[in-house]
Formats: sequence, structure tokens, C-alpha cells
Amino acid sequence: MKRVKLAPLMIALVAFTHYQLVIAQDTTPPNWQVIAEYPHPSHAFTQGLNYVNGELVETTGKHGLSRVLRYAPGELPSGSVATLPKQYFGEGSVVIGDQLLWLSWQRGQAFWIDLNTGNRRNAFRYDHEGWGLALSPDQSEIVVSDGSDSLRIWNHQGELQRTISVRQGVYSWHYLNELEWVGNTIFAFVWMNEKLLAINANSGEVMQSYDLAGLRDIQGEQQRITRHHTLNGIAFDPEDGHFFVTGKNWSTLYKLKLEGWE
Repeated sequence: MKRVKLAPLMIALVAFTHYQLVIAQDTTPPNWQVIAEYPHPSHAFTQGLNYVNGELVETTGKHGLSRVLRYAPGELPSGSVATLPKQYFGEGSVVIGDQLLWLSWQRGQAFWIDLNTGNRRNAFRYDHEGWGLALSPDQSEIVVSDGSDSLRIWNHQGELQRTISVRQGVYSWHYLNELEWVGNTIFAFVWMNEKLLAINANSGEVMQSYDLAGLRDIQGEQQRITRHHTLNGIAFDPEDGHFFVTGKNWSTLYKLKLEGWE
């Protein structure tokens, strides 16, 4: 039997396969850009981020550590505006006038916080987990996430108005977390993922997605972060059309230019 020399053929196949892998890699440039960097309180387990009248209003989580922080970009908060009792795990929030509406995670209780006095009062109850919150541009509606692939639309009393199922083609996006609502677009971080989604507020269709793994890498050069230090905090600046973005216990707050969502 004649023996066939396979080595040259195998080398050729390996080279061809490597070539295929190289050209198959996504070489599309990022559709986001870092515009500025600011200090961020690294003790803050960020759950909600708002930007109102030149100030950031942030809500944090964890039992016994849930608090409201208020500070200007470039500064650090000197203290807490308000806190939650230790049985509550703070989550997302929205600012309506001088009041902050603040969710708790698994207790089904929302709170109103007076941003001038820090006084806290019960707002209403809900029968699902509370994750992210965002206010509609006309401030008439509130969108809330619960970690599923659906977004609920509430009025200010927490009464359900409608539900949006978030889809990208046939794919459902689960674990929707921190939110921001700009125009007809709802932005949503995906928990334990570096993705930020731009969602049509009417249809629920994902119109654009942003892979922010590179931003996490940038942050990782400044401090040691683990998989639990997820991206979670987004707030729109209407003055320049850019977005404040940070993560849980990150030491840096970024301002990003996001392309292709308008």
C-alpha cells in the first residue's frame, strides 16, 4: 500500500482554518467613545443613576448600605441624603421634581425620598422584583425592569399601564437592569453582561446594542474588579447629548458618546 504524506496537507488545512478565523473576527470599530472621566465613590454599589440640573443623584444597594448620594460631576459626595432600613436592598430610582422614587429589590416596596430634607415615606407596593427605573421624557410615565425580558410601564402611583417585551429579531433579552429613557429610546444594561441595549419604547425591538467590554477593561486598569462589579448606572446629559456611565463600586464615572441610537 502506498503511504500518503499528510504533513503538508495538514499544515495547509491549519493555515486555511486560521485564515478563516481571522477574517471571521468582528473588526467593526466600537460604536461608543469615552468623552470624559470623573471620580466616582468606589463604596457605591450603584443601582440607579440620575442627572438633574447639573447634579448626579445616585441610589446604591446592599442590605444596610442602601443610600442616596447627590453630587456634581467631578466631585465626590460628602455624605448621604437618605438611607433605607437594613432589611431593604435599594435598587433603581427616578427624580420627579424634588422627590426621588426609589425601588427595593425583593421586598416589593417603593419609597419617596425628599431630596431637600432626606425624609423617607412609603410610596406604593408591587408584586415583582424591583431592578431598574427610568422616567419618560414628558415625565408622565415610569419604566421598570425586574430582571426578565419585559419592561413594565407605570404611572406615578405604580399602576401598570402596559408591558413591553424586549426582542432582537427572534432573540429575547433577559436580565434587563438599570434603565434610561431618552426620546423614544429606552436604554437598558444587561446584568452580568457588558451589553447596553437601545430599545424602541413602543415596540420593544432592540435598535442598537453597545458592547462595553472595552470600558470594563479600561476600568480594570485603574482598580481590581471582579465579575460582580458589573456595569450599572446610566444617565443622559441633555446639554451635550452624551451619557454618564459607571459600574458597581467603580472608582470612575465615564461620559460616553453613543452612536446610532437617534
